[in-house]
Amino acid sequence: MDFNEPLPKLLRLRGMVARSVPPDEAKLANTDAHALTGAYNRLRTAVRDCAVELDLAAEEFDAVLPALNEVTEPPRMDPTNMAILTSTAKTAATSLRSLAGYVEGLIEAVVLEEEVSMEQVQAAREAARQPPGFR
Repeated sequence: MDFNEPLPKLLRLRGMVARSVPPDEAKLANTDAHALTGAYNRLRTAVRDCAVELDLAAEEFDAVLPALNEVTEPPRMDPTNMAILTSTAKTAATSLRSLAGYVEGLIEAVVLEEEVSMEQVQAAREAARQPPGFR
C-alpha cells in the first residue's frame, strides 16, 4: 500500500484530529486557547491540502471550515479576558470536532469512489495507527 495515497493520508489525519479534540469541553480553560487554535489551524491546512488533491474546491472548504484567528495574549488577565480566551478555546474545540467529521466524510467518499474493500480500509487503519505508548 502506498502511504501517500489519499486513504492512508486521511486515516492519519483522522487520528491526529481525533487525538487533538479535548475529551471534556466543560474543563477547557483560558490556557487552552492558544494550543487548540494552533492545532486546529495546522490540521485544517493538512486536511485542506488533501481535499484539494481529491479535486474538492478550496473555496468550498474554506467556507465550511474557516481558519481561526491566532490567539494573542491580552495585556492583562482580568476576568473578561479570561472569559474571552476560554470562549476561544471552546470555539477551537468545536472546530476540531467539525474537522474530524469532515475527514470522516472524505474517508467515506474515497472508500465509495474507489470501491475499496473493508479489508483494505482495515489494513490502512492499522498502518496509520500510532505505535503503542505514543501520545
